[in-house]
Amino acid sequence: MKSSATTLSSIPVFAICMEREQQRKIEISKHLAKLGVTFSFSNAVDGHQLTDEQKSIYSESHAKDHLGRPLALGEIGCYLSHTTIWQKIVDENIDVAFVIESDAVLSEETLKSCSALLQEKPYKDLIMVYYRECYPSFWQQKKITSHSKLVKFSNKSACTTAYLVSNKGAQKLLKHAFPISMPVDDFMTGGYINKDLDTYAVYPRNVEITEDALESSSIREDLFPLLKDLGIKRRLPNETNFLKEIEKSIRRLYKKLLPPPWL
Repeated sequence: MKSSATTLSSIPVFAICMEREQQRKIEISKHLAKLGVTFSFSNAVDGHQLTDEQKSIYSESHAKDHLGRPLALGEIGCYLSHTTIWQKIVDENIDVAFVIESDAVLSEETLKSCSALLQEKPYKDLIMVYYRECYPSFWQQKKITSHSKLVKFSNKSACTTAYLVSNKGAQKLLKHAFPISMPVDDFMTGGYINKDLDTYAVYPRNVEITEDALESSSIREDLFPLLKDLGIKRRLPNETNFLKEIEKSIRRLYKKLLPPPWL
């Protein structure tokens, strides 16, 4: 076993997975065992089986104000799956933890970069190890391995497949987590709520997702029918406006030079 794997395994690693998804549990267990990573499962919250208490901390009116639509049941379940872990980190006074979803595919570079990050204290509030896209700010870049850097986002990002979160970061997230009014990745990294959260990313991304991740997503199962019922059309890649893309590129360049204070 490599020392990087041992270092990552010296902190709590939580893998979020539906209790009923036995095949997913088998696959992620084999994958992490191969890398030498010790972990524990954290049962995902099923959005279709919410308790009255869980329903009470979701605000449909706030969601409509933010998104223009209610949240899908799968989005609410996913949100609660992550807040449960943040609360555990605070309650058990855990210094830092690595949180992954069951469709995460780690690499040796993941272990090396996490090992390097865990040598530095105090721990950063939140470090995204997987994300959909990252346009790194020109400032505050730091080399952590021969292939990876620690960077600040210059864009609003998304996805909660893999991240390191400290006790301080979990406290900051929980302080503003409720009522639920947006998907959890929007809340964590979108910059829609000023959480005074010190957020970074490992760049380039060295965690991927399983090939069936999109097809088997419980969020998509709920979200896409909801969007269809509401008459909301999902924009396809070939429908992207050329001038809009130029505008976005200019805004990205500006943010790289002068990133917003909440990113």
